[in-house]
Amino acid sequence: MLNQTAFEVMMKSGWSLSRKISINHYEQALKNELYIFYEHAAVFLSQFGGLKY
Repeated sequence: MLNQTAFEVMMKSGWSLSRKISINHYEQALKNELYIFYEHAAVFLSQFGGLKY
């Protein structure tokens, strides 16, 4: 489990346990640059992509 401070910072940044965003723009940008887009990257980005603190 995350340390309490890390958890609080993530929550203030807009993250939640149920967060799932569209990652189409990330996927397309990476493919345009000829990167291989892996499923693990998709899962990570859908949960944490776009967060700012």
